Amino acid sequence: MLKALKSYLVINIGLLLVAAEINFIMIPNKLVTGGVSGLAIIINHIMPNLSIGAIMLLCNIILFILCFLIIGPEFGSKTIYCSFMLTFLVWLLQKVCPISAPLMDDTLAQLIIAVFLSSTGMALIFKQNGSTGGTDIIAKILNKFFGIGLGKGVLLSDISIILFSMAIFGIRLGIYGLLGVLLNGMIIDYILKVMSTNKEVVIVTSDCRDIKGYILDTLGRGATIYHANGAYTNDEKEVLRQCFQRMNSLNSKDSSSPSTQTPS
Repeated sequence: MLKALKSYLVINIGLLLVAAEINFIMIPNKLVTGGVSGLAIIINHIMPNLSIGAIMLLCNIILFILCFLIIGPEFGSKTIYCSFMLTFLVWLLQKVCPISAPLMDDTLAQLIIAVFLSSTGMALIFKQNGSTGGTDIIAKILNKFFGIGLGKGVLLSDISIILFSMAIFGIRLGIYGLLGVLLNGMIIDYILKVMSTNKEVVIVTSDCRDIKGYILDTLGRGATIYHANGAYTNDEKEVLRQCFQRMNSLNSKDSSSPSTQTPS
């Protein structure tokens, strides 16, 4: 129960970052980087009486109905939660903190800030096995009927929305949107890689009792012990292997310098 609450807390932080990026930067600058939010910005420009949040809600409902009818109920509860919670947060921010004009004149600087907020938020959501749906659902439908890969399907969907935005807002903002899509994907991958980085410490010693006690009792972690023989001396050795994100240095006269390895 506590683990689930922690997971949804992280998801909500990620959703808040994405919603802030949409409300404070994307909407006032009319920057479209694909997705349901981008489509909602375009429709709102054509039909200003409809709020961005209401359009996102309508689009998500249509997409989920299509996904349920065509794909089946294979999307998870977290995807449904993220889609509608993001819609709610965007609507709430528009009510509480409406922004009618860009925060600054430099569109590129705002795009960089937006990509940082969005990619960080999406990385947090993906790390908890969540998804905001949207073009992911379109990608699943394209994959089923045309055999297009999910990654390519998302990219095709986003590019189609960006091309639509070019016809409405002009080529300049469309190019900014395309740049945002490319940067967003790269930064999300980088953040997920950093968040998933672990270190492996391997300690070779002739007597591991003190080191094992330090790891188990002081650090409160587990370890795996192997028995090995030196290739040159043929002396018997014990090898302790421990994988974790951070470990204090082991101070022992029996231990050799630990080697670290960062798996991809």
